[in-house]
Amino acid sequence: EGVSLAGAGSVDGVYVATERNNAASGVSRPSVLRYDVTGAGTTLPATNEWNLASILPAGIGKISKVAGFAASLAAKGVPMPTLMAYLTIAVEIGGGLLLILGVIPRIVAVVLAGFVVIATATSHVFWTIADPGAAAGQQIHFFKNAAIMGGLLFYFVAGPGRFALGRKEWN
Repeated sequence: EGVSLAGAGSVDGVYVATERNNAASGVSRPSVLRYDVTGAGTTLPATNEWNLASILPAGIGKISKVAGFAASLAAKGVPMPTLMAYLTIAVEIGGGLLLILGVIPRIVAVVLAGFVVIATATSHVFWTIADPGAAAGQQIHFFKNAAIMGGLLFYFVAGPGRFALGRKEWN
């Protein structure tokens, strides 16, 4: 787990990389939390959360829709769309599992961040869409992916939590 201050200090927020799910002890849930520490009170709730485990369900969802996903890649001009569809599923499922388990987490975080950059540049180019409603939907996905990339890079910097399988020591 790691902590980072944004901007000029804690006034701009405190970011925490964590793998723990306080609601279910022993369950790994890699995420980045933002806290506003300027408020009064005795509790400190997170104001934002970026769940880094969201990549895994995306890959699982594509398993039963490989042909349709490959067709959508072909329509976007992606070369070898069927192969790319299977590679995408492998990266999302394999990378998601490795990240959740904490196995080679820093390498996985960088690989997944690169994957999300490519996926975003391929599928969420909202500025090229003429229909305002469709463009707005793709803009939401674009910025969601930007947040995921930021979370993955923060996870790379902060490293795994103490329950990660990839740690050399358990403390």
